[in-house]
Amino acid sequence: MKQFFGKKSRRVLALILMVSLGLHVIAIVIFGTIRFVTEAMREETVFEAANLDAPPQQEMEHQVMIEPQDQTNPPPRPEAIVVNNPSELNIPSLDIDLNID
Repeated sequence: MKQFFGKKSRRVLALILMVSLGLHVIAIVIFGTIRFVTEAMREETVFEAANLDAPPQQEMEHQVMIEPQDQTNPPPRPEAIVVNNPSELNIPSLDIDLNID
């Protein structure tokens, strides 16, 4: 099998990878330090609710109209139908057509 890269090109590739890795580590350290310092220097923000006065409480006025009841006369009752012998009771027949299609 033919060798794709020679010894010199392998060294160059290894050098490029090492330089890239080193630059990434340096960038992470620098930007991480900047982020850490800005977070540490930032003052903590505290939100406080404003003091609100309670709304004035007004008592509701309920006006109820009461009609005077006439207690002298009880309400009328229907007259009861009393029959000694039910066969003597005359009930009118109803004309109903039971053959409905």
